[in-house]
Amino acid sequence: MVQLSLKAETRASEHNYRASSHFKGQSALETMAMVGILLAFLVPLAILFLSSAGLRSQDLSLIQGKVLAQRISDEAGFVWYQGAGAKKVVLVQYPERLLNISFQDRQVVITLEGMRGGINQVVALTPSNMADAILPNGAHDARRSITMQHGGRYVNPGIAAIVFYNNGTAVNVFREAIYDKYA
Repeated sequence: MVQLSLKAETRASEHNYRASSHFKGQSALETMAMVGILLAFLVPLAILFLSSAGLRSQDLSLIQGKVLAQRISDEAGFVWYQGAGAKKVVLVQYPERLLNISFQDRQVVITLEGMRGGINQVVALTPSNMADAILPNGAHDARRSITMQHGGRYVNPGIAAIVFYNNGTAVNVFREAIYDKYA
């Protein structure tokens, strides 16, 4: 009888071992399935977010270009309405990929390069005639031009001081606070 009960216990423990290993395999399979489903959702989302990051950077540069054009236009108008001899120093943010700032027929034109090589221009109207670093003798001072590039293709991004000076016929725009030397 003792022998029979040992055989019954042995069979029961073998059955429990087989059942528990079956459940371990099933839980491992379920875990792998959950991880697979999670990766199936996360990988396309990661690709989408990473591919759109460049577009957001381009959009940010374009928005900063619009803000820069409008700020230059507004400040030039302010100095123009103050009359001859008015001066103002303004800090502005040059965006990334800025190629040029120019003045044409009472317009401020900001030229930016797009992420894929295209050219974007932002235009803001101003009430005054504008000139880029014109000295009292009428000569252009390229060292004081706000569009001066430092050894590269782009205007250096970051914060820059721009000086607006009303000489009576136009608003001169200088790259740094040097208007006392020329006024």
